[in-house]
Amino acid sequence: MRAPTLVALLCLSGCSLGNPTRDDCQTSAQCRSVFGGGFYCDTETGLCESAITPTCPELFPAEAANDPEAIVIGTIFDRTSPNQLAREKAARLAVSALDERSGIDGRLVALLHCDTSVAPATDAADHLIRAGVPAIVGPSSSSNVEAVFASHRDDGVLVISPSATATQLGGIDPGTPGLLWRTAPPDNLQADVIIQELVDAGATTVGIVTRQNDTYGQSLSVLVQMRAAPAGITIGATPQFADVPAIAGAASAVVEGTRPDGVLFISSQVADAAAFLDAAAGNATYDGLPIFLPDAAANEDLFTRTTSGSARFGQVRATRPSAPDTIITNEFVSNYMAANGGENPLSFSFTAHAYDATALVLLGAGYALGDSDELTGQGIAEGINRMSGTGTPRALLGSNFLSIIEELRSAPDPIDVVGASGPLDYGPDEELTSAIYDVLDIDTAGPSFRVVRTRAAP
Repeated sequence: MRAPTLVALLCLSGCSLGNPTRDDCQTSAQCRSVFGGGFYCDTETGLCESAITPTCPELFPAEAANDPEAIVIGTIFDRTSPNQLAREKAARLAVSALDERSGIDGRLVALLHCDTSVAPATDAADHLIRAGVPAIVGPSSSSNVEAVFASHRDDGVLVISPSATATQLGGIDPGTPGLLWRTAPPDNLQADVIIQELVDAGATTVGIVTRQNDTYGQSLSVLVQMRAAPAGITIGATPQFADVPAIAGAASAVVEGTRPDGVLFISSQVADAAAFLDAAAGNATYDGLPIFLPDAAANEDLFTRTTSGSARFGQVRATRPSAPDTIITNEFVSNYMAANGGENPLSFSFTAHAYDATALVLLGAGYALGDSDELTGQGIAEGINRMSGTGTPRALLGSNFLSIIEELRSAPDPIDVVGASGPLDYGPDEELTSAIYDVLDIDTAGPSFRVVRTRAAP
């Protein structure tokens, strides 16, 4: 129920309360004061609008919609992808852990979930900016992160991705601390692991298939090629494709003439990897040929999108950042399973990284609100930057969130934190400096990915 005095004050400034989603406004705070955290002031129309739209269809927890003091953070994932939906659930877990402890200074924290299966990531980001979120968790792919950040680098919103790994993302944000972060390690580390795998497999030649104009694919391909010659590996054919219908031609071109010892397929879209395996299934040249897939394809979505290509599952080797076997990771897994009907988050990729990304935003927000009533992306970035210190690491467990916020506010020096995805050791360029990778094959009986071994990088 609205407080009569507040409604009266707003009406004195010219509001019209006949339609609760279309009242005149000057600021989003005005709208939220009357209607709750699920509303904002549209600067183009001068009207209060609901933040819930077909592109961004859910506010979690739901009670935040009616809470005028709620702090709203955005997420951008493909909600039709079981893999990306698991990352969204991991983000929710971090928020729930803080809200169960009364949020930040008694204020509820909420996530406004946007869906890239409904609209492009840039459209989702446009809406989140209009709705006034100070930070966005996601998107998943490097290309989408690059597009979102390029579109909104001047809007002051912080973007943190749990899974965008393209190396060149590290060079597009000159700020200190910057507004572009990630909890996924950059691909220069994964390239080292891929080369190690090729050497151990006895490969002396490798062909590479990549998607054109794909930030992730182009970056990782170049990194592997740069590291190949010093490792004694010759790069064979490197065909590229523009769209899914062109994948079959690229799959044939990479093995024409002298057959390589292995083929590396790189695209940010798991559907592309499925189409490549389908094409390889109909080409006898691929019989017995090792097929290498990096992290974008190394998730359970591959199995739901592949048809005849399942015949090639036994030839696949894949790499992706590992979630370590630690107390922190195990507690994350237990809490996630309890909240999601027994679903194991480690069956999907980058779930621990999504939890950590959200936790960093929440703790950064807690730090920022210790200095100001206004929460900005820059304030959150300064808080995250204060979690790149030395000394005894603080575990990113829900039970520690409030004590970490208090320490961030009071400690004279930066502190160190370790998350469910492992140590979050950022260098001066705000990039992770080390990582552990899983090397996977496919259990065809499942099918499911299984860990063959782990490798440290660098």
